[in-house]
Amino acid sequence: MRYAYDATGRKLRKVSTAGTTVTTDYMDGIQYTNGTIDFIQTEEGMARNSGGSYTYEYNLTDHLGNVRASFDIYGGAVRMLQRDDYYAFGLRKKALAGSTDNRYLYNGKELQEELGQYDYGARFYDPVIGRWNAVDSLAELGRRWSPYTYAMDNPVRFIDPDGMWAYDMNGNLSTSDLGDIEAFMQELKDGGKVRAIRDKYIRMIESSRANGKDFAADNLQHFIDGTGSQRNIDYKFLMNFGDFKDAYQKNVNRFNDQIETLLKNLKKDNQ
Repeated sequence: MRYAYDATGRKLRKVSTAGTTVTTDYMDGIQYTNGTIDFIQTEEGMARNSGGSYTYEYNLTDHLGNVRASFDIYGGAVRMLQRDDYYAFGLRKKALAGSTDNRYLYNGKELQEELGQYDYGARFYDPVIGRWNAVDSLAELGRRWSPYTYAMDNPVRFIDPDGMWAYDMNGNLSTSDLGDIEAFMQELKDGGKVRAIRDKYIRMIESSRANGKDFAADNLQHFIDGTGSQRNIDYKFLMNFGDFKDAYQKNVNRFNDQIETLLKNLKKDNQ
C-alpha cells in the first residue's frame, strides 16, 4: 500500500499492490480507478460511471452520518443496492447479499479494505479495536483521554469528522476535563462579555437598518468602533464611557462569583 498527499495533507492517490495493482486517484470528489472515472460524489450519494454513462445512487444515513442504505431508481421504482449495519464503534456487520461496492460507510468515511480501517483525513481509524492508529495531534486539549481514543469512548453521541477532535452532530465540542473547563471559563472571563456586548450592538444595527433607521444605525456603528465596520469592537473605547464601565464591572463581578462557585463544585466532584 502506498499513499500520496499534497502539502496540506489532502490524499491524492492510493496504490494497492494486494494481488492486482490498483491505482485510485482522488480529485475534489471525483474518484478514478486506474485512470478512469469510477464515480463522482454528490451531496446525496454518487454518480457512478458505467461505460461513459452515469447512474445516480442515493444514500440513507443515520444521525452520525453512517451510511445505512444505498439505492437507485430502476424502472421507475426504488431499488435497494446496499444495506449496512455497524457495531457501536463502527465495525461493519455482514452486508446485504448482492451489495454494490460503496466503501464510504461509517461516518461517511472511506473504508480501506486492504487494512480494514477508515480514512478520516488526519489519521486512520480501526473499528475492530475502536482506536486510532496514530496519536491525536491535539491530545493536549483532552488530557483525560488516551490520544488513541475515538469519540471520547462515546460513539453513539460523538463523531470525529477529520481525526482531530470529537464533536456531537450539532457541531458542539464536549469535554469533562476539569482543566479544559477552567480554561474555557477563563476565556469567558477575559473576553466573553465584550463579545456579547459587541454582538448585541451588531444586532441593534442590523435591526435599525432593516427598519430604515440608517441614522440610528450609523450612530450605533460609530459607537462600536468609529470606522463603519461591524467586525470588531474597541474595548478600550467602550471603557471610556462611565455607564458602560460601571455596568460591565457589575456583570463581571457577578459572573466571576458564578464561575468561582462552579469551579468549587467541579473540584469537589472530582475529589
